[in-house]
Amino acid sequence: KYEITNNSDQYAGAATWDSVFVGTYADLVVRNVNTATETGGDFFNKNGIGYLDSLYTTYAFDAGSPDNPMINTYGAISLIGAEYRGNFFHPKNKDYLEDQGLNAPNVGPSYWLFSSGTGVFRGPSNDIDRYTRMAEQFPIDSTAASGETYREALRTDGQDGAGNYISFISMGPFPEVEPGETITVYFAYSAALKPEEFQGASPSIKEIDTEDSRANLTQTISSINRVFQGEDTNDNGILDPGEDTDGDGELTRYLFPTPPDNPKIRIELEEGKASIYWDRTAEFSRDRVTGEMDFEGYRIYSSQLGDDQGVEPRLIREFDMPDNQIAFDTGFEEVELDEAVTFDGDTSEYWYKYELNGLLSGWQYEVSVTAFDGGSDTFEIGSLESSTNTNSVRIFPGTPVNDNFGSNSSEFKVGVYPNPYRINAAWDGQNEDNRKLYFYNLPAKAEVRVYTVAGDIVAELEHDSNTYNGDIAWFNNF
Repeated sequence: KYEITNNSDQYAGAATWDSVFVGTYADLVVRNVNTATETGGDFFNKNGIGYLDSLYTTYAFDAGSPDNPMINTYGAISLIGAEYRGNFFHPKNKDYLEDQGLNAPNVGPSYWLFSSGTGVFRGPSNDIDRYTRMAEQFPIDSTAASGETYREALRTDGQDGAGNYISFISMGPFPEVEPGETITVYFAYSAALKPEEFQGASPSIKEIDTEDSRANLTQTISSINRVFQGEDTNDNGILDPGEDTDGDGELTRYLFPTPPDNPKIRIELEEGKASIYWDRTAEFSRDRVTGEMDFEGYRIYSSQLGDDQGVEPRLIREFDMPDNQIAFDTGFEEVELDEAVTFDGDTSEYWYKYELNGLLSGWQYEVSVTAFDGGSDTFEIGSLESSTNTNSVRIFPGTPVNDNFGSNSSEFKVGVYPNPYRINAAWDGQNEDNRKLYFYNLPAKAEVRVYTVAGDIVAELEHDSNTYNGDIAWFNNF
């Protein structure tokens, strides 16, 4: 994004700029810089160059280097738009601009050889030359003396070490820019691999530059343009009815498809089991770009036994909309409740429940539920999923509160886990502050002794439920 302001009134005297052009140039080079052995001009002269007319994009690729391994990749510069006097100023908005009494600008490329060009490929040497390059159309499809078009020469000269071209792309004219007035121009810089069938070590593969070899590049540039459009779905530069997805009354750009919102979850623990509840928030979230509610399904994640914090969780179950040929079409019957469940002190309504069984008491588990959508045809991307971190909950299954000390039943007897405790267990750290034992069914006041298997006392503790909160350093690290 470049903002260009006429500040002439702050200097020699206020003056209106007439017929303004804006451009950028670059010595685009695509090489494997980690293995390239060539230097100087030999490094820069292996380029293949091209221009995508419909996408207003100049691009480069490696057409002739000896690099090993090869980098069969494109690099590109696109001129994606401008803002001028409240209008989206770009050739693709021609009809709207003409309705506003404005001529649409031209966008086009220009090329010249670094230091040694002649004729069409002679580089500009002064401001007049540079302005002329922007104001006049480059004859890319005209035929050179060699019998090939300049477009073809740009594409193939790098195969013979003659491709040291400077790439230039510009737009204009902006009819006039008054003192204090600002024009804004947007460029995009991108890169994209050639598809798999155009990868390999053969020079003949490297030289290929076709619509198929550019498939990833064109998809990337199309996505860039869609991100730039943001709420402006019809690309006319104004906020039309139905486009204001965030309700702020302004045209918001730079929007990318978003996954559904994370559902709100609640965990209810029992010995050896966690019941995971979640609500329907995700099903009513709206994609900022498309404005659609494109929810598809839920995924449930849990950490592995003994994992520390920050470890990638594992997917344990997935449920999605039935009969739409997206994902597995499982439906939600296994987890959907007949009616919503609520809990004391919690106003949320939970419509889904999944039971996670076989949990070990005292071990830490991290549980989360994500939501995913069906992908985006416009952006040609697959399903997007909400973060596993946003609603993740750390749980420690164990015995319930003892409310029957008078019983002789085993479930109410005092106990400890793990028992026996082993040094360097999977759930512990290396320092004294990073080891722990769980005692259960303790009375409100108790004396606790810890012994080794040989009968030696390791620790003696005075337990008082009025002052004990169970907070130890272990929880800061694991």
